[in-house]
Amino acid sequence: MTWAIIYRYLPPRLVDIVNAPVLRLALGSMEKLGLRRAAKGPLQMIREDGRVPLIDVGTLRKIRDGSIKIRPGIDRLTAEGVVFGDGSNENFDAMIMATGFRPDLRRLVPDVEEVFDQQGMPLAVGRSTAAAGLYFCGQITAPTGQLREIGIEAQRIADLASNYLAASGSRAA
Repeated sequence: MTWAIIYRYLPPRLVDIVNAPVLRLALGSMEKLGLRRAAKGPLQMIREDGRVPLIDVGTLRKIRDGSIKIRPGIDRLTAEGVVFGDGSNENFDAMIMATGFRPDLRRLVPDVEEVFDQQGMPLAVGRSTAAAGLYFCGQITAPTGQLREIGIEAQRIADLASNYLAASGSRAA
């Protein structure tokens, strides 16, 4: 019998408490990397919220070696880059943002027009938008497989963004 079968009969919070030391040992301290610990453990998130937490060890490795930099939350975007939640700002020629499960994206780019519907969802996904150089990926539910469609969209956007940057004389960050 595997632990997962036993865990099915235990309260999620208890399972998360039992598994916490193993996760810390396997992954190390994510707080030291600048990541926030979730308010709930993984099983509790799955059972109570229907959210599947994801910890990618390849991403953690890149954060540790400095290839990926952790920044504070984004307050807003500007024409040149980003203003972070702590008031600092940084300029970027290009940005790729993973916004998670926040469907209303209007607050991130408040100065663009004809890009969002009434709920703040992008009008164009996986292709060019009304704002030059702004693209959205993965904002759809697809019966053909969400990850499959995201992969197709991402490739299309990479090609569009590359062409856009080449035409504008910018470089990707």
